[in-house]
Amino acid sequence: MPHLTIEYSANLNPDPHALLTALNETLIQSGHFAEFDIKTRLFPVEYFLIGNQGQRAFAHACLKLMPGRSLEIRADLAQRLSQTLSQQLSHATELHTQFSAEVLELHAPTYSKHFSSNC
Repeated sequence: MPHLTIEYSANLNPDPHALLTALNETLIQSGHFAEFDIKTRLFPVEYFLIGNQGQRAFAHACLKLMPGRSLEIRADLAQRLSQTLSQQLSHATELHTQFSAEVLELHAPTYSKHFSSNC
């Protein structure tokens, strides 16, 4: 835990390694997660529409956690992630870009995790 999924409009064209590294570092620096527990994925969205006018873009982070963290901690994590997205993807200055993040709690009884035998 945690699982971090980033969806972004393909017109942002980020450096995947730099973005993944920055996002993971943001979570590590929050002090709430061990480095080896963070799992981050990027998903470019090729087909999207934001309103009906102009060149626009988006990046959205969805962080999934086990239950137990306060609303204040979850809000802080969302703020940190949206700020990191903004910092990492601000190179697309000609695009009106929206950066957002949400933090969701998993349902612990229905979450399962296993490790490979060579851990």
